[in-house]
Amino acid sequence: MISLFQRKLPILEHIKDFLATLLYLSFVVFSNDAMGVYFMVALVLLIFALNAAHSKQPIFTRIGLFHRYMLWISLYCFVSALWAWNPDYAVEKGLTIFELLIAFSLLYECYKNSGVDRLLTIIMWGGFFLSIYTFFFYGIDNLQDTIEEGERLENGFANINTVAMTCSSSIIIAYYLFKKRLNVLDILLCLPCLLVVASSGSRKAFVMLVAGVIALSVFYSNSKKKNSNKLLTIIGYVFMIIAVSFFIAKSGIFAGTIERMDEMMPSLTGKGEADSSSMIRAYYRYIGFEQFLKTPILGIGIGNGVLLALQHTGRFCYLHCNYAEIAACGGVVGLYIVYWIYFKLIKTELRYIKTDPSAVMMLIFLFMNLIMDYGSVSYYGKETYFMFMIFCIHYDSLKSRNVAIKSN
Repeated sequence: MISLFQRKLPILEHIKDFLATLLYLSFVVFSNDAMGVYFMVALVLLIFALNAAHSKQPIFTRIGLFHRYMLWISLYCFVSALWAWNPDYAVEKGLTIFELLIAFSLLYECYKNSGVDRLLTIIMWGGFFLSIYTFFFYGIDNLQDTIEEGERLENGFANINTVAMTCSSSIIIAYYLFKKRLNVLDILLCLPCLLVVASSGSRKAFVMLVAGVIALSVFYSNSKKKNSNKLLTIIGYVFMIIAVSFFIAKSGIFAGTIERMDEMMPSLTGKGEADSSSMIRAYYRYIGFEQFLKTPILGIGIGNGVLLALQHTGRFCYLHCNYAEIAACGGVVGLYIVYWIYFKLIKTELRYIKTDPSAVMMLIFLFMNLIMDYGSVSYYGKETYFMFMIFCIHYDSLKSRNVAIKSN
């Protein structure tokens, strides 16, 4: 059975989920295509129309945590134009996030009463489709040669790091759902995802994949009730991870990525000679945090990190680190507005981790976001807010459950 189409749902819900999968896929495939925006808007409106056609509940109910979060970020972008080095960049980012707020508010209404597993399945299949699309775009022979030679794919239809991280997410979700559904097709479709991650040479995607699988394995081992079973399970997972690691090391599938990991370590430890890519990224972080010390409260205006990079390096680009970017452009106020929600969500998920299995996946992706933000700028990404929509839907469901328990 295809896990994307759940048996108990009517056909219109199946169509809605398929369109939502295409929407998530389009975030990556059309990330460099200005015309892709129209395709995304059309998909959002179609999903909303299908939902409105058979929904018996009010279309709009209330403004929740998700809406407030995006609205605060958007408003701060607009306000920061008052002191920005270039106000146009701040306004542009504010408009981008506000437009995403409108689109995701429609999507939120369509899935606000859905289970998290259903939404995670949409993301998983988005990654499956993306891996297949990547095979067709680059060619199977090209991917194979890239892996064998220890090289990495160049950016094509999208940033290759983004493509690889999306595929890593699919593998992690498939591993999580396999414990519930035992769907063999999901596991088979992880293979092309794994090959895309390997050929990308993406250190972020590799760390994300390894950390996610280990975190889930630790949770599964600790979820056993009996201590004897728990010990055996932990030993089993340890041997499994060692066996998989040994196979990967022998196969050489991640040889290029591991080599790039080794080259990155000196930039983190300060010992040895780092590769040029790591040194450049480290310098971007340095100039970002250095600017933060000069303008610690409000920064230089959201979106103006490109001017900071241009001033110091001659390159017109973001700072390759969300923390450095927000610190330099938004100051302490910006950091609080972007990151306060993590504390609220993590605190709530930890409270329900023993009673709600989905809380584990929410925590894994929340912490994964925090880790990945060290190597990428995410505060205006469509994939970022799709995930936050899921986080907040789960948060609302936990809060509603708590209210129901108290009322009884």
